[in-house]
Amino acid sequence: MPPNPPPARPLILHIHLFKNAGTSIEHVLRENFGDGWRGYDKDEAGAFVTDREIAAMRVADPDLAALSTHQFAPPLDDIIPGGVYPLLVLRSPLTRLRSVYEFDRQRGGVTPAAEIAVANEFPAYVDEMIRLNHPAVINAQVRLLSGAKRMRAEGKRVPPVEDLMLLAWDFIDSLPYVGLVEAFDEARDAWERDIRRFAPDFRFFAARENVTRADVAHAVTENRGIRQVLGDKRAMAFNMANGPDWRLYHRAAAKFGAKVFD
Repeated sequence: MPPNPPPARPLILHIHLFKNAGTSIEHVLRENFGDGWRGYDKDEAGAFVTDREIAAMRVADPDLAALSTHQFAPPLDDIIPGGVYPLLVLRSPLTRLRSVYEFDRQRGGVTPAAEIAVANEFPAYVDEMIRLNHPAVINAQVRLLSGAKRMRAEGKRVPPVEDLMLLAWDFIDSLPYVGLVEAFDEARDAWERDIRRFAPDFRFFAARENVTRADVAHAVTENRGIRQVLGDKRAMAFNMANGPDWRLYHRAAAKFGAKVFD
């Protein structure tokens, strides 16, 4: 049997960070590409997806136009046939915290982090997550985008979180655009412009699934409300514990010109 012909255009790789507007993006990709979109996550706890696995999927199915995964672990080397266009969204650690808590309480104790959410009111939950340095909400974006999980699985030394932040930034800095939940409309416009260069009919319509309103004014109000519920001391402790995540967020905002709050 002759080999599959090479893909004619880049693969859209949606790196779906939990509670970062990813469900809305998945809906957009499904609507645009139909069977050419695929969601892919492994069942095993702690699993991750590498660029080599994604390259193998593209070789096996050149018609694969877009792939969404919660489990991608950098790096992203230039090995995917036809190239790749990544979609990635970051979120303010404080608003993400509240969203993770509410989602986990709603779905019940299906994970250790969700069990903590179910067992505690919001302030006590935050205290416990800080005490545990829990990766679900403490520097979660830095940990996921630095490739720390992949390093650990490959038997490599995982550096301190400040160094992980630099690795995560190197990855973000290599991408054509990174969106923010708090500036989602700006990201949508940038992605639509870029993707139409190789998929002219692509439309990034205003989907909102499994996500609350996302704009700067609302985020400012939401952050103030969260601080009031937690109290200044607890909110400050959480933000200090998430210093690397905040620095990653603000670096991305500065590079990609997003209007965000402090």
